[in-house]
Amino acid sequence: TSLHVKSSSPKKILEIGCQDGVMSYHLGTILGKLHSQSLLYSIANTIGNESSNQWVDCISMIEEMPQLAFAAVDYDNTNLRDNNFDIVIILRGEKNG
Repeated sequence: TSLHVKSSSPKKILEIGCQDGVMSYHLGTILGKLHSQSLLYSIANTIGNESSNQWVDCISMIEEMPQLAFAAVDYDNTNLRDNNFDIVIILRGEKNG
């Protein structure tokens, strides 16, 4: 994934399950430095630090931002059927108990 992101053209990346923001931060930092016109679209099923979603805190630390989009939706109802992405990353869901 890292080599594909670092290629010579802008990328459109979908990240599903971005609660902690760690992967978003990593991808956003690379994309922002290499391709500011790239898009990082991050989806979570919760939002806000009270729900253990630190995405906003992590993403706000990026100095050179790519284009960003964030959605807090039910994973089964993302309405992304007609969108194409170069890379799709699905992160493992929250641990139970």
